[in-house]
Amino acid sequence: MARPIQQIKQDLETLQKNVAEVATELRQFYSNYLQVLSQCVKQQLMLASYQICTQVYPELFLKLSFSQRQELQQQIRTISGEVGEFLEELDNIEQRQFYSEPTELNLLAEMIKNLPLNKLSNQEITTDKKEVSSDEQTSEEEQSLQEIVLDGNQNNIKELAEQLESMAADDLESEKSEELDFSKPQHLVLWQKRIEKNLKRILSDISIKANKCLQEAQILPKHLPAKVIDMAIKANEVSGNNQKINGLSNVINLVVEIEKESKGKKAKAAQISLLRLRLSEIEFTEAALSVERTKIRNLSKKIQQLRKQYQAIEKECAIAEAEAAWRAGWYEG
Repeated sequence: MARPIQQIKQDLETLQKNVAEVATELRQFYSNYLQVLSQCVKQQLMLASYQICTQVYPELFLKLSFSQRQELQQQIRTISGEVGEFLEELDNIEQRQFYSEPTELNLLAEMIKNLPLNKLSNQEITTDKKEVSSDEQTSEEEQSLQEIVLDGNQNNIKELAEQLESMAADDLESEKSEELDFSKPQHLVLWQKRIEKNLKRILSDISIKANKCLQEAQILPKHLPAKVIDMAIKANEVSGNNQKINGLSNVINLVVEIEKESKGKKAKAAQISLLRLRLSEIEFTEAALSVERTKIRNLSKKIQQLRKQYQAIEKECAIAEAEAAWRAGWYEG
């Protein structure tokens, strides 16, 4: 026999209060996590920049004058100073603003699906410091999708595009949902997903800025289109490729194939290393941040349990109300 509807609703209200308390605890955990993350990201950004300049491209760094080196270092410090502002904004942002634009994800997915793995550029990529005119830069940007080949095969690229499309669909569904209510576990889970997505977005933006500085300083090839760098960083974020370059953290490889003028010769591949801040690598490296993440992870398990209980009670309530409605409308013919 079903329990009385009033008793079921009382249980639901009690569970909502528990969820609200857990939500307060989770938000405090994230606030603490973001404070620690801010300092860790600054350190890892400086370290990754140092590694690229001294371990990956030492010859190019040494070609810079003393003042040019100082200018590059100051630009990296400026970017690191913006990290705290970004994360503080994320900590205080309005709930309804926690979503990425699904159109951006769909666009990235479409770019990757159309990526011609075997299409080669007609210009050899070198690491010298030739000046490129604005017209040449524009031309190369238009051909950017013909120059890039990410590590992996055709199937991996298709799988990555499918993942992006799935993420875009999830974002669209989230955008259609009602205003977040932290007494409902499903809304708390949605809020947490939005936080995590925006964390990755912030790290991508910081990485892109840092690579732009390195490119302007001619540590990275100047003629490599910005669109290619952006796509490589975002694609690496979604693919979850944790392969380290010569043991260096937060550094990834971009492989570009080169078409030789002579048809009889095989195409060569140029490898370019980029700075890429990854949350998983930062947490692995920084013990204090890992501790804060563990707190969040443990509380997330509790939230999932509350979510299952909430769904079960909601279904029980719906069944009880449906049975009552059936009885109210039934009569003996």
